[in-house]
Amino acid sequence: MANQIRGDFLSGGGEMGKLMRSFDWAKTPLGSVESFPQSLRSAISILLPSKAQIALFWGSEFIKFYNDAYSSVLGAKHPTMFGKPQMPSSSHKKVDRLLSRYVT
Repeated sequence: MANQIRGDFLSGGGEMGKLMRSFDWAKTPLGSVESFPQSLRSAISILLPSKAQIALFWGSEFIKFYNDAYSSVLGAKHPTMFGKPQMPSSSHKKVDRLLSRYVT
């Protein structure tokens, strides 16, 4: 069943799709791929094949997902930014406060 779940929402996506499929999600606060909520699976399945630059911050720790198009925005920080909690910097505190209102 794990392969079917992985195939359903992590298929395609170029370099980032390959990275997402090989990433050890069980070592993150999100847990194994099998435990990802349907809403996260749906969001990833939309962002992976998109030609638009898309980044997704998920959960209370703002785990970062992004697609191939967005990886160019990160430059040398790619791929180290992927799948990690994003710690707020002083320049992002207002945005972090705004986003935290919507995290459940």
